[in-house]
Amino acid sequence: MRVERSYVILMLAALACGGDSTGVPPVTPPLVASVRLSDPPASLAVGQSHQLSAAAFDAAGAVVANPGAYQWTSGAPQVATVDGTGKVVALAAGTSSVSARVAGVTGTTSIVVVLSGQPRDTISTLPQSFVPNLLTVSAGSTVVFAFGGGIPHNVIFDPSAAGRPADILITKDVNIARTFATRGMFKYDCTVHPGMRGEVSVQ
Repeated sequence: MRVERSYVILMLAALACGGDSTGVPPVTPPLVASVRLSDPPASLAVGQSHQLSAAAFDAAGAVVANPGAYQWTSGAPQVATVDGTGKVVALAAGTSSVSARVAGVTGTTSIVVVLSGQPRDTISTLPQSFVPNLLTVSAGSTVVFAFGGGIPHNVIFDPSAAGRPADILITKDVNIARTFATRGMFKYDCTVHPGMRGEVSVQ
């Protein structure tokens, strides 16, 4: 009887030590360090939709294959909604953040919505220049400043220009819209990078 009891105790102790029947320790999935959203549009017109995608990365920058289910949210659902798959629907003119969260980590992008039929033009930021650096639009046009590449920039308009839109403070990896309602020449600079300047001519 004592022999059987000792055998049972030894078996329980072996099971408590962990491991499976093969003796191979379980594999721990990598921790998610960042989430990035891809394919954001320069802008959407009211009524348009766009499919976003998200990817999780570990601390070394490698893709985490199965991080779990993403939770999608819109910062301004009155401007743009997003469903559980990352599909964005534009509802009203304005700007909204859209976020995807997984494993406690969130990635965010910005969605610019303009009125249907409203002229749309985009100025992109390169490391040291605006492209195009001279843009001609008609009065009432909305211009989208696309801040990409992970480099911070700002847009500071010449304060002497009457009817100039609001400045854009230092930001990166977002799209921000400004409407030019008044005819004139509107020069602007990125004060983060001296010599980086552009101009919008409103006809």
